[in-house]
Amino acid sequence: VALLMAFLNGRPFLGSILALVVLVVGILLATFDMIGTRGLLPVRLRTALNTLPLFNSDRHFHITDMPDDLHNITILITGASSGIGHEAARLVADRGAKVILGTRGTLDRLKSIQQELGDRVLVPAPLDLGSFQSIRNFVGSLAPAGIDKIDLVLLNAGKMIFSYEEGELGIERMLAVHHIGHAYLFELLMPVMLSSPRPNVRVVFVSSSAHAFSYPEGIRFNSSPESFGIYFQAYANSKLANALYVRALSHRLEAAYPTKFIITAVNPGAVTTPFAWYQRYVPSSFSASPQDGALSVLSPLLLSEVDTDGYYDPLGLRLDWTLDTAYWWTCDSSLQDRLWHVLNRGLFRAFCTAPATAKATEAAAASTAAKAAVASASRARSGPGLFARMRSFTGGFTLASAIGFYLIFVQLQGMTDEVRSAVHDVAVRQARLEDKVRKIESSSSAAAVTVTGSSAPQQAEGRD
Repeated sequence: VALLMAFLNGRPFLGSILALVVLVVGILLATFDMIGTRGLLPVRLRTALNTLPLFNSDRHFHITDMPDDLHNITILITGASSGIGHEAARLVADRGAKVILGTRGTLDRLKSIQQELGDRVLVPAPLDLGSFQSIRNFVGSLAPAGIDKIDLVLLNAGKMIFSYEEGELGIERMLAVHHIGHAYLFELLMPVMLSSPRPNVRVVFVSSSAHAFSYPEGIRFNSSPESFGIYFQAYANSKLANALYVRALSHRLEAAYPTKFIITAVNPGAVTTPFAWYQRYVPSSFSASPQDGALSVLSPLLLSEVDTDGYYDPLGLRLDWTLDTAYWWTCDSSLQDRLWHVLNRGLFRAFCTAPATAKATEAAAASTAAKAAVASASRARSGPGLFARMRSFTGGFTLASAIGFYLIFVQLQGMTDEVRSAVHDVAVRQARLEDKVRKIESSSSAAAVTVTGSSAPQQAEGRD
């Protein structure tokens, strides 16, 4: 429609630019490749496109790549009541793994999930990741259930909240569930993970490509409805926290327990699940199946060669933190350290280690100290500068500039040719006009001479 209007309005220059832009964009989208477009498209655009099945059809991890026998494996999966976690639990349980589910719900609901997935699945206790007490109760239920080691951990639980909800310690609930609760659960699981006889324990924190769209300062510990902003930013904030924590945690564990832990973050992409109401209306070209989502999060747990501090996109594609993520945050070591210290020296130490029999005044004091810690962290960082944020658009800006200059050059060259042709036509017409004028003047002179020379004979002839 834009092209037609441009031509109908007599604007071929605008029409040609739009046509070439549409052509270039169409070629880029039709041939999109996450790795091949490094430096050509902005990071945010690349991560968003690679999240959609329409632009990400390459499979680096198939269901046939899963081991056939997982009988010696014990895996803990959070958020397995539906969606990605439920499908992941089914896939590994069908291959013999002992699966521990950490999910919310009544005892009847938990029993129903357990019966649906089979006798290889255990649900020792409800798990609400928004409650530190619930997390402690869940971990305390493992030993009585006969669970003495854990080999693989999938920290997947999530919840989309469209307005501000305050969780424990006055922290926004999505951040509390997606990140803080998972980080605390991991800390409490350390003894049972270290009991694993396997050469390494693998842990996946489910992140998202949305991490690139967090608040300007990166991580924000929301303490009021006014600081919530747009719900998607709050969601992105929690997923960025998972990515940053993976980086900080992997480095510290590698130093303390060399090669024992492989910690990775995974972006499962857009998946059709009950996670958000609108996902049920998304066509399959823009949303993967739950099985593909499960394969994406399971790939770093089951692939033969996986390194710690890794970031994976849908279906097992290993990416680079610097080239393929919001590097201005994910590669900021000071931001990683700040998040680590807020959790381990602020929240966990001030509140989570308080004895269950603590008096109300002691609990209130611990809560106040934890809130002060997160508030201090929120004020500490003002976010990347304008230049740092614009660097992610350098590649796309360069490409757009090159296309723009090329279009201008082609159009100017065409205009120059038209001007030259017009000047030539004018010169030819002027020459023809001058030639006609000369002929007319010559004819007029000849006619005058003829009239003057023939007047006398005419008079004589008249007299005769």
